[in-house]
Amino acid sequence: MSQLLDLVPTEIHDLEERDLNALVHEAVEFAELGAADAEVSVSEVYSPASPLCTVDADRVTRLLDNLLRNAFAHTPRGGEITVTTAVIGESLSVAIHNTGSYVAPEDRERVFQPFVSGRGNGTGLGLAIAQQIAYAHGGSIDLTSDETQGTTFTVLLPSAESIAPRPDTRPTLAGAA
Repeated sequence: MSQLLDLVPTEIHDLEERDLNALVHEAVEFAELGAADAEVSVSEVYSPASPLCTVDADRVTRLLDNLLRNAFAHTPRGGEITVTTAVIGESLSVAIHNTGSYVAPEDRERVFQPFVSGRGNGTGLGLAIAQQIAYAHGGSIDLTSDETQGTTFTVLLPSAESIAPRPDTRPTLAGAA
């Protein structure tokens, strides 16, 4: 069964510099279309800095989609989802908060394991895939949860400015002119 997760592409290929706010907004619009009957309000709060990140946009969109689907699935009717971007030092942050859900401390690490689902119809792959994509970009995902406030997944990605160019380490041919 764990070999199924190996079939899901999470490695990064086509890196491009993108405005994180625009990338997140596109993902939110797409997620709202898929959850039109959820009766959940969505708020977007974007960093005024127009943060740039160097990412595989398709993979980061998948990461965001997985987190947003999770938020919609665990937010009760009348609840709220808030998506926030920020610049934190040399990192860029995307926080997806939803009201009405709670993850107990003993379950917080388990939710990122493959095939662990908090809902009956889930596959348990969404958060595991999201975490792998974040790691592949040199980032991370953190989970905080409070019984009265809800749950927040925070993704940290390196900013475009913090990614140092890699030196050319290809071997040179001696005597080549």
